[in-house]
Amino acid sequence: MANEMLEALTGGIGAEVGKPVRMSFFEKERFIKQNEAFQQCAAWRKQLILDAAALSIFNQLVILPYHGATNFYTDSKKSGISRIRMGTQHLDREFVLTASKVTRQFFAITQEFQIHVENLHISNIAEFVEFWIERSKEYG
Repeated sequence: MANEMLEALTGGIGAEVGKPVRMSFFEKERFIKQNEAFQQCAAWRKQLILDAAALSIFNQLVILPYHGATNFYTDSKKSGISRIRMGTQHLDREFVLTASKVTRQFFAITQEFQIHVENLHISNIAEFVEFWIERSKEYG
């Protein structure tokens, strides 16, 4: 099952960020597809659940770190720190602008579709699938 959401989220973000997101998604997708409730869903519900999983993973691996790094950068600047490096990434004005753009776009998507970020957390595949099956009843 092709996942347009995953492609949209990871297209153009580079291998350093995109590869872990895709790998994590494909791992979760494998477990989701083994879920009995998922297997009994109509194709559009399956796609909705997989889209929610893609959003979940993107939030966990990209949005949360970008949001945290942006806050750290802002706080550091207020404290007079002029150069910040985290791993191979320099936190500078350009990074903050990119991170802010990515996070704003993500939250615009979740807001447009009335998705609460806390509903994107995957701690248990069965509960995640059941939640999105219930949520999908609002659409179908």
